[in-house]
Amino acid sequence: MKKKNVPLAIMIGIFAMTAFVLVYAFAVDKGKPRVDSSMRVIGLYFVNSTQKTLEREERTMPLMEDAEMTQALLGLYMEGSKNPILEKPLPASVDIIGESTLITDHKTQDVTFQVDFTEAYHALPPLDEALLRSAFVWTMTELDCIDNVLIYVEGKKLVSSRGEPLEGQNRDNVYVEPPLSPIINKTVKLYFSNQDGTALVPETRVIELTPDLQLEPFIVDQIIKGPLNAGCFATISPDVKVRTVTTDEGVCYVNLSQDFLTKIPASSASAKIMVYSIVNSLMELSNVKKVKFMVETQFLTEPFHGIDLSVELIVDESLVAGI
Repeated sequence: MKKKNVPLAIMIGIFAMTAFVLVYAFAVDKGKPRVDSSMRVIGLYFVNSTQKTLEREERTMPLMEDAEMTQALLGLYMEGSKNPILEKPLPASVDIIGESTLITDHKTQDVTFQVDFTEAYHALPPLDEALLRSAFVWTMTELDCIDNVLIYVEGKKLVSSRGEPLEGQNRDNVYVEPPLSPIINKTVKLYFSNQDGTALVPETRVIELTPDLQLEPFIVDQIIKGPLNAGCFATISPDVKVRTVTTDEGVCYVNLSQDFLTKIPASSASAKIMVYSIVNSLMELSNVKKVKFMVETQFLTEPFHGIDLSVELIVDESLVAGI
């Protein structure tokens, strides 16, 4: 049986249709951005200090070995955001010490990125520190090779406001993906000095924080920053750094830098006014029953201008002006 010949017109039609499909497919493919398999898109997180949120910026990086990729991401992140309204990853006063490393836990196979910051990191206000740390952790854990971030300051593990080491930070235990935890306002009463340094003068202030942060470190930080109202004068030198402020069983442990003992503020505040500006302010909180001072994580044994700081202190209302 003879096969029927396909009419020439039909063959021409099929050929034309095939050519059209091929040309169209090529044109569509040409219009698409080509993805270079040697590159990857990665997200960097920066703080919007006005909105108290993290914002994500996408960048493209070449694929490399894990250690090289980590250092490249860190370098790219430290260059900062392209958006001028977003905060730099770290303030100019804070530097990274040495080379950051990747450490593998051979039991869990989790990889931790370790970074060591200079002492100035401790001077960051508590909320600013929490925001910057969250942005840093979210950025570094963009890499598949990093499970956790461990932060050191001058070779010592960073601790929480409760004095606990912040081990293995990741996206499960720092602020959730933007927007961050809600910001709440707390009204507190702070005590500063009168003009001649003989009495404490109260000042009411609203402090912003997130629900998971303790109020005590914010209070001490605000006292060091100084008063806002006319008629109130600073009691603590701005050079004093807050190491930790934690409350345990009603005792608030205030751990400050050595400058607390050696630097007197510009105002004429007496040593007693200086100490009790912190004590009276903290004891405005219902959970604080006593205050114990520490310097560089050491309890004090020597008198401070006649004040025994080796004991737990309580509020002294006789120092408040008008009482």
